[in-house]
Amino acid sequence: MSNQIFSKIDGAIATLIGYIETGDLALPDLQRPFVWGNNKVRDLFDSMYR
Repeated sequence: MSNQIFSKIDGAIATLIGYIETGDLALPDLQRPFVWGNNKVRDLFDSMYR
């Protein structure tokens, strides 16, 4: 039996967003209070796209 709670998920952004919308993928509790501004989120997605 594995004690692993989290796992790495590779996939297209659209697929990952779909997992988030269905509740199959979520941020760990400790990450939720941290909120990025729109510019930071845009820059993150831009860097992942490049």
